[in-house]
Amino acid sequence: MLKRMVNALRGSVRLEVSGAFPERFLNLCAQRGIVFWNVEWLEATRLRLTVTRQGSGPARALVLLQQTNRLLML
Repeated sequence: MLKRMVNALRGSVRLEVSGAFPERFLNLCAQRGIVFWNVEWLEATRLRLTVTRQGSGPARALVLLQQTNRLLML
């Protein structure tokens, strides 16, 4: 409950990532210290997750580096 309140105050962004290996995106986020939660697998090649507002910029940069992935902001 307290974590939900803290995340609401700090801000969060919902991301949708698709590509051949979307789990690679999760691994890269974890390696770079980007906090994420609520990971939902929509298909074998597509997932949705929530990141902090501060982590959304670096997460977006990760996707741009990976030309095979596509990022959709919800």
